[in-house]
Amino acid sequence: MSVDNSNISSPIDDLYLVVHNLLVEELGQEYHLKYVLYGVSCFKQKHGRRLKLQISFEQPQRQIRHNSYVLEYNKREFSA
Repeated sequence: MSVDNSNISSPIDDLYLVVHNLLVEELGQEYHLKYVLYGVSCFKQKHGRRLKLQISFEQPQRQIRHNSYVLEYNKREFSA
């Protein structure tokens, strides 16, 4: 399963976290944190036109930790 074919539906509170959890579940040991950026990009290309995007600029930024890596980002929310 890819992000394009997943059943991620709006509203989405935190797209980065949703994609991260999906990829961890699907790829298991093969998953790397950098895949989140590609997955979010694919999702936005396919669904971005029909969904409303809101970016939350918070201090400090959100973090996802996986193995010895950390991804810091601004939360992306999507709604219909």
